Formats: sequence, structure tokens, C-alpha cells
Amino acid sequence: MITAEAMEDSEAASLRAELASLRAEFDQFRDHLPDALVEADIATSRLTYLNRMATAIFGYTREDVAAGLNGTDLLTPDGAAMVLAEVARLTGESLATGKPYQRTGTQELVEVTMVRKDGSTFPAEVQGSFVLDAAGLPRRVRFNIRDVSERHRTVTELRAASEKLLFLAGHAPVILFAFDGDGYLTECIGRGGDWWDQGPRFDGIGRHVSDLIESYPEWAELLRAVSAETAVAARFAVGGGAVLDVRAEPVGPGEGVVGVAVDVSELVRAEAALRQSQKLESLGQLAGGIAHDFNNVLASVLGVASMLRRSPGMPEADRESLEIIETAAQRGAEISGRLLAFARGGDRPFGPVDLRAVLREVKALASPSMGEGVTVRLTDGLEPIMVRGDAGQLSQAVLNLVLNARDAMPSGGNVTLSARFEQGLAVLRVADTGTGMDQATAARVFEPFFTTKPAGSGTGLGAAIVWRIVEAHCGTIEVETAPGAGTTFTVRIAADTGHDG
Repeated sequence: MITAEAMEDSEAASLRAELASLRAEFDQFRDHLPDALVEADIATSRLTYLNRMATAIFGYTREDVAAGLNGTDLLTPDGAAMVLAEVARLTGESLATGKPYQRTGTQELVEVTMVRKDGSTFPAEVQGSFVLDAAGLPRRVRFNIRDVSERHRTVTELRAASEKLLFLAGHAPVILFAFDGDGYLTECIGRGGDWWDQGPRFDGIGRHVSDLIESYPEWAELLRAVSAETAVAARFAVGGGAVLDVRAEPVGPGEGVVGVAVDVSELVRAEAALRQSQKLESLGQLAGGIAHDFNNVLASVLGVASMLRRSPGMPEADRESLEIIETAAQRGAEISGRLLAFARGGDRPFGPVDLRAVLREVKALASPSMGEGVTVRLTDGLEPIMVRGDAGQLSQAVLNLVLNARDAMPSGGNVTLSARFEQGLAVLRVADTGTGMDQATAARVFEPFFTTKPAGSGTGLGAAIVWRIVEAHCGTIEVETAPGAGTTFTVRIAADTGHDG
């Protein structure tokens, strides 16, 4: 007969076995956690437990724990001080009063630097909780530790890649931009925004594309692209005469567009210069043929007129008529000579030329014909400014500019000639204090046969010949002018460093 006492003993044994089984399962569970788990005595800080991952991460063994390994050995001095202070703060009231510890319901994650047995360190994410005794007092602290070294490496690499990308985008000579589906600017980065300094700026995140169109109506195409979610590929003008090449693509339905804008002002100017050069070359060939045939006709006219004028029985009235014919023919020969100069361009051999000597020669030639109130001045010193070229052609080019300057100052003024070295180039300037030109006129000033002078007062070839001569010397010429502010022509030619004059 089984007594009640025996039944109780059997139930107790069964419960103990079940508890032992649960304890074994729990020990196996915590021992095989993917994170490191350590426990330490609150009073002494000595470790009481390391799971398998903790031994793998820190390099300590359970024999080290049995030998009295202290929890502070797993931390840097600063980290140990921080953890001990936090444990004392959380458990102080409970241990001092003997009242059960009141769990907060939250377990904060903190990141600290951990120390391995070999002295190496690694960043770790730590979460702590307390193990309470039967009275509810905290006796041990349990830390769940996760090595976040790989996360740190990934974050560092991502940050470096992001900074590199931002650096490249921020310093690229372009504008990278994005507009949302409602037309508001959401991104704008790049050094290409320098061209905004020449006109109304549009670099404010959150501004609408219509603000841009208000300043530059031709940008309406971009607004249409945002609205219709279509691609844009066009050139748009901005302030200061700059031109942007804009490419934009829709991101997705209702998500706006992203794009890039590149300042192609120099390219546009180069294209215009190429077209001008090709136009001048074609006109030069035509002009050369006409001038050659015209010279033959004029030679006959001048020859016959000269013979008749020397006839002994020629009446005085007829002689005066012949002089008029001869003068007109000589004027035609001068025009023909200009046409030939325009056609020849740079067909003559080049040698060392001192630009200052050219300017002195032009000043001497031009001063007597300047007229009342017009003064030609030469500045910038006496040292030679050497280039390789043709002295005659360069003198003709400068003389043409000086004579044009004279005609632009009917009430008198100054023509200033200068030559100097700038950034490895020989730079020649002809500046006047005349009436100046508007931008539309300045844009056409080098076109053959274009003139602002009254009919019969100019051939329109002076500036075109200058262009041809400068081009033949592999140089560039620019004009700066404004109505009422005078005009400055700037010629840049490679310096001839092989000669010092």
C-alpha cells in the first residue's frame, strides 16, 4: 500500500527531475546564444558565468571564471567606471533599504569598448538585467553583449563612400539637381552654380521651378518636363551670358525629375568662333578672287589715266578730270589691297616680333591722322614683348583698331595702346573712350562687310581683317564694350620665350 508520504516523495522527485530538465534546457539555450552572455556578482564584480560565445569573443575560459576573473577586466577603465556607476545607480536604493528591486520594464542598449584577454579591443552593444534572489534583491547582473565591429566597419565604409561621393558631387563643375513631382527643388549640389553669380540665384532647396522660369522664361521646358514626366535635353541661357546644357530624366510616376546642368558657355563661344572662322575663310577665298581681277582692271585704268595726264596738249579741265579718275582708281586699289589682305590671312612666314615696337610704329603712323581732340597713348613700359608673327600684319591689325577707335570718338578722346605678359601670353590691348557699342552690335563686329558707319564711309572689312590676322597668329581677340563706356579690344598670342628682343 502506497502511503501519502511516499506519493509526496514521488511527486517531489518528479518535479525535481522536470526542474532539472528545464534547467538543462535553459543552460543549453543561454550557452548557445548567438550573442555573448556574462554574469557577475554585484557586490564583488567577479564573473560567475560565460557562455560559449563569450569565451569565443573574449578569449577567456570558464577556468578563468572559476579562478576569480573580474568583470572589469572585460572593459576599458572608462567603460568599467561607467558600468559600475550605472549598476550602483539602479540597485543602490534596493540594496540600501532591503526593498525588492523594481524592474523598469525597459533595458537600455549602450555601446562600450570591450577588452579581450590578449588586450585587443572591440566595440560592443551591451544590454544588462539583474538576477534577483528569493527576497527580490539584485545579487547578480547579466549582460548580453554583441560585437558590432563589423557594423562599425560597414558604417565607416559607407560614411567614407558617402563623403567621397558628396565631395565629388560638391566639387564637380556641374549642377546636380532634383525636382519633386510638384516642381519643388529637393536637391542642388555642385560647383557649377558659379554661373548664378552672374544673375538671379536659384539654389534654395524647397523653391519652385516657376521661380526659375520667372527669371529665365526659356526654362519653361523644364517645368513641362516635371509636369509631364518626360526627359529634357536642351541648352538654356542664364545670367551673364552663360549657357547651360541641361539633361533631366523622370524618376518615376509622380516623383519628379533628376538631372545635371553643365556650363557650356566656352564651348558655345568656341563653336561660334569656328563658324566665324569658316565663314571668313569662305569669304576670303571669294574676296581674293574678286580683288585679283579688280586689281587687273584698276591697273589698266591707272596706266591709261597716267599716260593721258602727261600728254602735252591735254586741256587743264580734262587733266583735272583725269586726276579725279586716278584718285578714284587708287582708292579702289586700296580697297582691293584690303580684300587681298583679308584673303591672305597668315600666308606669310613668321619671325620674332616685338609687340611694343609694333605699337610704337602704329602710334607714329596714326597720330597725324587722328584729328582734333583725339590722342594716342602708349603705356606699360619699354621692355620687349616678343611673339612669333608677321610685323606688317600685326601693325595693320592694330592700325585698323586704332582708326576704328578714332571714328568712335567724333568729339575727341583717348586711344590707349598697351602690351604686357599675362600668364604666359603676350596680351595687346587697344582701348578707347568713345561711344561704345551695345551687345548686339559687338556680337557682329568681326563680320565681314558689317559696319556702323554711314553709307560710303566704311567697307566693313577693318575688324574682319583684324580677326583673320589674329587667327593666323593662333591668337584670340575679345571685345569689351557698352554704350557710352568706350571699347577695349584684347588680343592674346603665345609669347615667344626663345627671344628676349
